[in-house]
Amino acid sequence: MKVHITLVGGQPAPVYNGIVATQPDKVIYIYSKTSKEKLNRLLRVVHTKEYSSEILDETDPEKILTLAKQLAESYKNDEVTLNISSGLKSWSFLFGIVFHQYPNASVVYMDQNNILWNYRTMTASEDFTFDMKINFELSNNPLEYYTPFSDYTDADTAVLPTIEAARKYNQEAFKHLTQVLTKNQQKLIKDNPQSGISTDYGNTSWKRNEFVKLCFRDGKKGPAEFIIESPHCVDLVFNSGWFEYKVAKMLSKWPKAKEIVMNCKFPPKKGNEEFPKNEIDVIVNTGSKLLFVECKTGVSDSLAIDKFKNAVRNYGGSASKALFFTENLMSQTQLEKCRESGITSFSLKRYPDEEVAMKELFALLDRNLTLINA
Repeated sequence: MKVHITLVGGQPAPVYNGIVATQPDKVIYIYSKTSKEKLNRLLRVVHTKEYSSEILDETDPEKILTLAKQLAESYKNDEVTLNISSGLKSWSFLFGIVFHQYPNASVVYMDQNNILWNYRTMTASEDFTFDMKINFELSNNPLEYYTPFSDYTDADTAVLPTIEAARKYNQEAFKHLTQVLTKNQQKLIKDNPQSGISTDYGNTSWKRNEFVKLCFRDGKKGPAEFIIESPHCVDLVFNSGWFEYKVAKMLSKWPKAKEIVMNCKFPPKKGNEEFPKNEIDVIVNTGSKLLFVECKTGVSDSLAIDKFKNAVRNYGGSASKALFFTENLMSQTQLEKCRESGITSFSLKRYPDEEVAMKELFALLDRNLTLINA
């Protein structure tokens, strides 16, 4: 029988990925009082026919060694893999030295690039499928509300120049009609398929999935009207959705992008709050890990970097990568904050055109993707 013994700690993803990679007949979970909830998450998504679990003291070496020896003896006639990727270091060390003495057992480690290392044979394996949705379920934040990038159409792409032209024509009016909105205005856009907003800067009206009309009042350049017609016109015009789509479209040409989702909303687990507890602009499944992308035309509040860092950690786990993508240049303080937080920063303003920017972006992502996070 193929038996997989796995140590359960704060990161359940490498436990799950280790099970998928080894395809065992039976799984034995070693957990502690503090990792019991992580075990429950794993049991909800792992459907191995046979499993058992053993609760173990976190630090007592005698108790840890005793359980390791008992399990090694019980399964000495089976093909055993011991996954030390998660769990406590005290467990990893003592279980490792016990099982390494048994010729039927292999100690394995799933790294952040989802490569399974076998310390018996000193070989690596990476031929299994990374599941983005299960990764979110294991973080206890299932991805339920999002828009696949593939849902956007050529018509959505075609209106980007019109939206950018409207913004360029009167950036202040554009901002107050589409970005700087009250909660009531946000709710109006979210809940009403056909409506409008009027401000001192002008007015806007929309019919979801058909058009958005932007009308700027008198100013230095005089009044102006812009009509945006596409299936995702409302999502594109309001709340800088056009910029998020522009970034996602660039990333869709990156060879390592297997799947892209946008407008990702993580609702609260309890209560009836109208707004999600967090939103991620773009998430890219690279086939081995997730890349979270924050898209901003400019960064006015450096706390946005801290918020993004925490969201990536909480929803994606310790292996996920983070990209803070801006249109304008970030300040030296903001760049330093990104570096200290393990976030890759990128600004379109540094490059003469989009083609050059895209080439540099892909090179930057390729360099950083396989680096192990602290």
